[in-house]
Amino acid sequence: MGGGTDTEGSRAHRGADSDAGHEWERWSDRWRPWIERRHRLVEAALCAVAAGGAWWFRFAQDDAFITYRFARNMARGDGLVFNPGERVEGYTNFLWTLMHVVPERVGWDAPTFSTVVGIVVIVATLLVAIRLAERLTGDRVHALAAATLLVACASFIGYGTSGLETMMQTLFITAFAWALTPSALGSPERTHLTARRVVAGAAGGLALLTRLDSAVLLGAWFAVHVWSQRREPSPPTAAEGGRTAARWAAEVLRAGALVGLPTLAIVVPWLVWKADFYGTLVPNTLEAKSTSNPLVPFLYGIFYLGAFFVTYGAFVLVPRWRRLRGTFFADPARRAAFAVVAVWFVYICVVGADFMEYRFLVPVLPVLALLAAHLVDRVSTPLRQGLIVGTLVVASAAHLLLPSVGFPVLWFTDLHHWPTESHTSWKAMGELLGREFPGGSKRPGQPVIALEPLGVIAYYSDLPTIDMLGLADPWVAQHGFEIPSASPLAYYPGHVKMAPISYLERRKVNLLIGLPQIHKYEPGERRDVGELHRSAVCLPGPPRASPRRHGDRDPARRAEGVAHHLSDPQRLGGPGDRAQRLATAHDRADLRPPRRPRLARANGHRHRHGTELPVSDGPFRSRAPKMGFVAPFDGVRGFGVIIVVLEHGVDGKLAGVASIVDLFFIISGFLITTLLLEEYRGTGRLNLREFYLRRAVRLFPVLYASLALVFVAGMLVGDAAFQAQVRNDVASAGLYVYHVVHPVQYSMLTGGRPPARPLIQLWSLSVEEHFYLFGALVTLVAIKWNRARTLIIAFSGFAVFVAIARATDHVGYRMMWYQRPDAIAIGVALAFANAMLPSEFDERTKKLIGRLGVLGTAIFCGTIFTGTVLSKPFGLYVPVYADKGTTINDGFHWGNYGYSLSSAGAVLMVFSMVRGAPTLVTKVLSWKPILGVGRRSYTIYILHFPLGLLLVEATKNRSANWQTLAGLAYVPALVIGTELLHRYVELPPLNWLRNRNRRLRAQPSVEGQVRSENS
Repeated sequence: MGGGTDTEGSRAHRGADSDAGHEWERWSDRWRPWIERRHRLVEAALCAVAAGGAWWFRFAQDDAFITYRFARNMARGDGLVFNPGERVEGYTNFLWTLMHVVPERVGWDAPTFSTVVGIVVIVATLLVAIRLAERLTGDRVHALAAATLLVACASFIGYGTSGLETMMQTLFITAFAWALTPSALGSPERTHLTARRVVAGAAGGLALLTRLDSAVLLGAWFAVHVWSQRREPSPPTAAEGGRTAARWAAEVLRAGALVGLPTLAIVVPWLVWKADFYGTLVPNTLEAKSTSNPLVPFLYGIFYLGAFFVTYGAFVLVPRWRRLRGTFFADPARRAAFAVVAVWFVYICVVGADFMEYRFLVPVLPVLALLAAHLVDRVSTPLRQGLIVGTLVVASAAHLLLPSVGFPVLWFTDLHHWPTESHTSWKAMGELLGREFPGGSKRPGQPVIALEPLGVIAYYSDLPTIDMLGLADPWVAQHGFEIPSASPLAYYPGHVKMAPISYLERRKVNLLIGLPQIHKYEPGERRDVGELHRSAVCLPGPPRASPRRHGDRDPARRAEGVAHHLSDPQRLGGPGDRAQRLATAHDRADLRPPRRPRLARANGHRHRHGTELPVSDGPFRSRAPKMGFVAPFDGVRGFGVIIVVLEHGVDGKLAGVASIVDLFFIISGFLITTLLLEEYRGTGRLNLREFYLRRAVRLFPVLYASLALVFVAGMLVGDAAFQAQVRNDVASAGLYVYHVVHPVQYSMLTGGRPPARPLIQLWSLSVEEHFYLFGALVTLVAIKWNRARTLIIAFSGFAVFVAIARATDHVGYRMMWYQRPDAIAIGVALAFANAMLPSEFDERTKKLIGRLGVLGTAIFCGTIFTGTVLSKPFGLYVPVYADKGTTINDGFHWGNYGYSLSSAGAVLMVFSMVRGAPTLVTKVLSWKPILGVGRRSYTIYILHFPLGLLLVEATKNRSANWQTLAGLAYVPALVIGTELLHRYVELPPLNWLRNRNRRLRAQPSVEGQVRSENS
């Protein structure tokens, strides 16, 4: 690969960047003199942080224990096998597995050994990545900046341990790339080309032993290396011109020999041994993970890549990418490096990606970090730089600290099984089996177990094991039932084959364990058929007996007893004591199946981890406690409507307050969806007629009475232009299409603030009514088909998409994304997520949730603050509206981040109000005067804007005294008009509905339909 000269590197990395005349300040320029004098110290600090971070977040996941079991059997003299006597290549990491024979032979703890080795490897990888970055950029400071971002990436730090070979593969591939990349710092590299190629060959061979799919990256790096030789003269005869085709072909052969011979010397002996030992060169895992529908894995891979960039917050760098990509890719070496990344991305899509926390992307992170550093290094404004860096840091930390949604990958919090016990208690279950059946796999009379989570339980139990997914079982890999995957949502990487019941019976399986987990059932909660998926199941089995019963030698009988013990978390002991804390004497965690469990069926329902279940799980039922009157909801409405009235009165100086609507939308989506979930839980059905009746009684009287008053007053006091506006607005609002006819902030496309139309605020009611029209149907479908998780993922993904669109200056059709449909979707997703959580939290958890609500309030208020003129003295002001004569794409606006960030804070606020402990925020929001305003907020919101415009229109041709009098009369008129409409228009229909429901309350179909005061 070619690298730029020192002059080119200085021009590309030390000069100022410009884009259409815009000068960018470089963050690194402030620190360059200090870093260049102390670059060794900076390297050492980064290595220390990487090692410390990897140790702090150390863990081992289930697949690592598959490696440990293969290594343990080899240390015992049985060879690299999963079960003694069964030669099958159920691993893809030969060198990593071979290394772990050492701790198994000398009696060390294998997970601890892999952790220590992994930390050494991550430090070595970081050092080599810095050297590669220096070669690609010609700038030591930029290389250190890229290394800093690499250390800040959760996936890089996480796979510093994990028990997997990922980091060692990254080390050898990065070393291969470094050896083949000429330096851009001006050192005499040509004389060392032969030695560098030999080193690259050795690194390539070790990479192939570590993971065979390293061949894709090695081939891509080698291809761009030999292609780059066409641009370099061949000393000394080709100084005056390019290399001829013949000479270039000879150079390709020479490079191939120097790189290929060391690689073959390392790899060929392994292949010969493998063909002799296993009888095939193709690993069994390749067959087990192959699916007959290649399109679905490819689409899943695309989603996997997109999710990586979204969950790491890379969308905030899109505007800079659009402006600065030319300066980054001006150098041919960097273009070549990203060609390798593109090849790897295609490979990820072809193989269908992976379910582990973005493991497949770690080998190319050192290259991706170069581009990220190039974009982050450019500073436009301190505020924007702080928001970008803060978003990236928070997004990365979330991968290490927060639980995942399980799609498209499991995050680290869901993958760890060592050194602390996980929520699944797999380690404790394996240890229990090992204690009850000592002696290992080769002892006669041991029960045979069948597992879906193959690693942890199999390693600690040391019993003969059947892999139901086929990774370590050639019959299942070739003949197992293929789990249907008609769409990417139904596909789960590596979980595409399943052992049929006939095969398990033929292998004389005594104990079947499928993804067990401790689950506390609430009183009265229905135990769904999905319990089979997480249960210890015996087949066949006589009546339960103690596994230590004297003289009991029957493995099936003894396995039956252990299944009973596995059902009781109090018997797990040690780390499993966590399960004991989850259970009570009368309501313990249940892992026991029906007495006659049914296993996989061809027409069954597939769990997301790949197990075939016999029947559907049935409709979704909420586990959340019944939601009564939530006073802070009315408090939010009260404060919100006061602030909205104030903002409209000061002519746009508090424009950031527009995000109050996002909070209203989230509350509305959450509240309506929660009421529907509670109705279905209480009655077993959703009465859509009653739902729409409640909405009509709640919304229509005040709205249409107000529209009638505005129409009459507008015709009386307005001129012809104003009357035309009134007629148009009344018709649009009455038909609930105002947001389509007059999109909010549509004027931003041509410059300036929105026009003052009589009913312009009713765009939000129009958007909300469309949710009422279709939201109940979506909720019904999600409940009936038990698709709560799918709905949460889909609606959250939609919210992320809209946030990216706004951040990158995309407004949608007729300003659709600025009408914030994502906020309603967030509210619905939050309601379903709340319904999936336990019914009660302990006091400590409630206090934590309450504090998160305070944090959310700070985020929400702080975001709004930056869009108001009040923030100007602090240098934080960001304009909400474009200047006149410009377009929305011409500059940075509050809308790029404001609505999305405030919605994130609003989520924490709403959740804490419902499930958290009381805080100062909730106490303030529950203040009785504010609650009174909140109960009248709907009427105030409809009336306040047209009333003000009517007063202005009535006095615009009169003297200043009349105009002043109209201004003084506005607040009293608004209070009186609101109270009259509230008492005589809004309350009577609601009272009629309450009395009607009281009369019908005894009927099951109506019980639970009584509307909450919050609605």
